[in-house]
Amino acid sequence: MTTLSLQDVTLRPAIAADVDWGATLVFASGPALFGYVFASEPQTAAEILHQAFGFGGHAFSFEHAQVLEVADRPVGVTIAYRG
Repeated sequence: MTTLSLQDVTLRPAIAADVDWGATLVFASGPALFGYVFASEPQTAAEILHQAFGFGGHAFSFEHAQVLEVADRPVGVTIAYRG
């Protein structure tokens, strides 16, 4: 078993290259919600979110996401807004 320390845990801004795993994880937090938001079946909603996450300038962009990493591997993502 590997022992991790607090130094192994980091929080960083998401980047567009996080789209493949990041959008999948965000979608997994609420498939029905994203189906409702995008007025689509779950598979289509997942595809829309995947495309949207990788581009800036809107509410579902990577620009609003933070990535939690443990030992330089992503383990979580959150989307939050200022204000």
